Amino acid sequence: MVWKQLMFGFHGTGIDNATKIMNNGFTIAKSNKVPNDLGTGVYFYINSAFTFSPIMMAKNYSIVYKRISKAKITVLQAEIDEEATLIDFDLKSNLIELVKYRDANFDKIKNILNTVEKGNGLAARGNLDGIVIELFKTYLEEKYNVRVDGVKKNTFTPQHDLYKYKQSNMPNGRELCVYNLNRISNLKICE
Repeated sequence: MVWKQLMFGFHGTGIDNATKIMNNGFTIAKSNKVPNDLGTGVYFYINSAFTFSPIMMAKNYSIVYKRISKAKITVLQAEIDEEATLIDFDLKSNLIELVKYRDANFDKIKNILNTVEKGNGLAARGNLDGIVIELFKTYLEEKYNVRVDGVKKNTFTPQHDLYKYKQSNMPNGRELCVYNLNRISNLKICE
């Protein structure tokens, strides 16, 4: 007998948006803006070796980046199919390949940056990782004839009680960005 392995992801959002997601599922809106740090997809926090729980990280993300008041945050739990093809950028070999790809395709990255809107703050802080990761994902899919369902990486999210300290090089949580919505199931609201 084969048991399907599941991973639980936690997504922080406002009460109204949580209701829409529970009724209709997640959607991935395509835009002409710089992609988020791990690309364009649905973002979750997952269990990690760090002391902060993924639920707390989802809440803090909502407070710091989405400017949702603490009283209006809802955290959704989802099951993520462990059989999903996920690139783990905390594995040194994957990170090395990503950096090589980035360096070899820098002109392509600059051209894309020149065609996107810079209004979501990522361009202002000089983060092009989302562009690089999306290009790398497409490269891997074409080279290996496989669908990449998402990526995961240890990241830093400011904690709302230390909000004035916005930057760090030390991760405090683990994020998962899911591109393939079919890998997300069994949504429920965390109590």
